[in-house]
Amino acid sequence: MSEFGYYRKRGRLIVMSILGIAGVLIGLYLIGLAWSNGDIGIGLIGSLIAIIFVGVAIYNMRILLAASPVLTLSEKGILDRSTYMSGGLIRWEEIEHIGIEQLQGWVFLVIHTYDRKLMINRYSGLKRLLILFNKGLSDGQVHIPFRLLACEPGELLENVARFYGEKGQADTDLYIDSQIGG
Repeated sequence: MSEFGYYRKRGRLIVMSILGIAGVLIGLYLIGLAWSNGDIGIGLIGSLIAIIFVGVAIYNMRILLAASPVLTLSEKGILDRSTYMSGGLIRWEEIEHIGIEQLQGWVFLVIHTYDRKLMINRYSGLKRLLILFNKGLSDGQVHIPFRLLACEPGELLENVARFYGEKGQADTDLYIDSQIGG
């Protein structure tokens, strides 16, 4: 079976990049305002805003300019680079269950692994903290948002089910949820 690659929606990346740049400009404006008024509080807030939004801008522009897919299905497994907290390569033999969940209005392809701490053990620092926070929302280890991908959910689900089935996995509910269409 051949490899399937899926890309991020370009429109969303452009909007997020522009918002990141706008946030940096607002932060710099607040720093300038603090500099002229001698108000250190506004300067600190402006610095924090600028730092956060420069990260948003850089992250989204990097993905926008990269020509590689953010989600790849292959013989090895699922290579997830769809979000900042992406799962990396999750091998088919590590996957216990794949399902669909709706969390806070977003629909996700959720991957449950045999090792419940697989993703937590792969990261440290901020990523680990964010993954621990997500564990409170869902018991899945990897959450891939359909909304960010430039493909039809049905096509992605069909290909995941095909690869998943070929690897001898049977526990999947990929076609149960009708909310995502396709």
